[in-house]
Amino acid sequence: MSEHSCLSSITMGAKTAMLAIDGIEQDQIQRYVHTLRPGEVIHAAGQAPLADAVYPAADDLIYAVPLPRAALFCSLPFLDLLPSEMPDHLIAAAAGRRMVLHCMHSVSDALTFAVWENGTLVRSLGVAADSGVYEEIGDPLAFEVPFWAGDHPAGDDYPLPFHPLDLGEAAIPALLGIEDIFLSGMPTQAFRIS
Repeated sequence: MSEHSCLSSITMGAKTAMLAIDGIEQDQIQRYVHTLRPGEVIHAAGQAPLADAVYPAADDLIYAVPLPRAALFCSLPFLDLLPSEMPDHLIAAAAGRRMVLHCMHSVSDALTFAVWENGTLVRSLGVAADSGVYEEIGDPLAFEVPFWAGDHPAGDDYPLPFHPLDLGEAAIPALLGIEDIFLSGMPTQAFRIS
């Protein structure tokens, strides 16, 4: 696990471990699950509501669902990814499509998100209450600007000009096009890795 991973063994609060890839249809989901976890034996494991899937309960689960903009894959190993060090097989899985990583964790007040266009990392931000900004590549995206401008302060004693989870929650509709993800009952496909 990287030093700035948002992974924690505590499973309460707002947490995500998500990777979205544009242009993937429902009938391609299972093939992409195999692409994201190469060499693994993967079995269908039913369904779960999206609100439960955004942060899987175990490392051996991956959830997938097509959204209006992209297919969304949820898997705990995504938490260990630093966008600037993204494994080649994940970049290749996007095959020239737009790809978005979104990981946040309420216990450590940590957020990592990134956007790739055609295999090129165009924006990455990693922030945590205990270490500040640990990765920043590219210019802030439009939804970030008010946070950096101090329009959403976290409080006088907070070490950042905003709370990472507030920015993380704003990033979800901006990057993925879905509102209220933590309340969504949209069914996802579950897969178990063995």
